Amino acid sequence: MGRFFLAPLFLLVACLYLTRWRPDAAIVQHIKAVTIANAEFIVFMFAGVAFNFLHRGFLSAKKAFSIAGAAVFAFICLLTIGGIGSLGWSYGAAVLAFCLAMAWHRWVPDGPVWRFLSDISYPLYVIHVLPGYVLMDLMLSSGANPSLSIAAATIVSFLCAWLLHVFVELPSHNLGKNLARNHSTAPG
Repeated sequence: MGRFFLAPLFLLVACLYLTRWRPDAAIVQHIKAVTIANAEFIVFMFAGVAFNFLHRGFLSAKKAFSIAGAAVFAFICLLTIGGIGSLGWSYGAAVLAFCLAMAWHRWVPDGPVWRFLSDISYPLYVIHVLPGYVLMDLMLSSGANPSLSIAAATIVSFLCAWLLHVFVELPSHNLGKNLARNHSTAPG
């Protein structure tokens, strides 16, 4: 289990190395920038992996919060090196909100709104940037009110996340469960 969490450490070291590398070719510079940007967010996602392992009983609270804290710290360091460290507070706030929700989940009544948000949480995470920013940019450049642009982008992002949940996430989960049922031994 512990070796699994060496992956974000490897990505951190790789990103630190790549930030010092100065390739000559423009295409290689672009590949380097995309690699670093994606690796940063994979490091950040390991905070969620640690919380998932805590929830499933694979990690103690102390280990999960230590790993999650280290992942968030490494992520913010990488953002800072990349020149956008000022965005780190919003990710820190998101992790804090998640920790509070995780700690207080027993006191929040379950209901259709929370269930819906839970169902679309990962698709929303995956999809919100593209339709959200594109729609806001189009609306703002057309002279729309910023509040209206944000509201429209939010609604469209939620709709896209729900469609992704219904037409991709649920069928792929069901396919995976069916495939797993047909195997008599554990994978690997």
